[in-house]
Formats: sequence, structure tokens, C-alpha cells
Amino acid sequence: MDESLIDAEQYPRADIDVYLVRNTRHKVKCLQNDYKDIMKDIEIRLHELHAAERERKAHSDSRNVAEQKPNKSLLPFATIDLVSPESPAKHATHVSLVVLRHSREMRLTLEPKKWAGKGLLGCSIVPIQR
Repeated sequence: MDESLIDAEQYPRADIDVYLVRNTRHKVKCLQNDYKDIMKDIEIRLHELHAAERERKAHSDSRNVAEQKPNKSLLPFATIDLVSPESPAKHATHVSLVVLRHSREMRLTLEPKKWAGKGLLGCSIVPIQR
């Protein structure tokens, strides 16, 4: 990605397609910037989620968590469009989430961990475009 596109005599290198390499580098940089923006948004939303959960626990009584109403002030920032069979996302056992599954709100917990498939979660998370 950082290799020079010109030779020692300051001419474009003949062994590569300079136009294609420049366009590809540009696309990669754009995708990296998009990724950073999405990760910042996820971080902010996770902080908000944890703060809301701490506040909920501080004000909670002995009611069951499933009986409590989710915080409606939290806005969705991503959708999960694929959950792999036998993945950590399928079994959801650690991080608390409120998800809409088949138009029904559900509270899940998700623990990232190694499993037989790709990644640590076993699901595809897609940001919501606003």
C-alpha cells in the first residue's frame, strides 16, 4: 500500500498499472475511514448502553430483568443480518443487548469467543444508514 509508484528516475513504474493502484488505494483508505467512523459510533453507543444499564441497576428493585421495559431512548445503530448456526451469537451468553427479532423485543447476552466459524461472534453486523 505504501510502495512508491515511481521509479528511481521519477517516472511512473512500468511494471504496475499506476491508475488502478491509485484508485484501489483511494478505495481502501475510504473504507478504512468508514470503518473508523463506524467503530467510533459503536464505542459511543456502547458507552451509552453501559451507562443506561448501570443507571437501571442502581434504580432497580428485585423485579426480574425480563419484566423490565427496555430504555426507549436508545436509538438503534446497527442491524444483525445473519446469525450463523452454533455461533456465540446464536447462544448469546455475556454482553447485554436489546434486539428486535421478528418484530419482537428480546434481551440477549453475547460473549465474543473463538468457535468453529469465522470471527468471534458468528453474526454479521451492518450499520444503519441515517
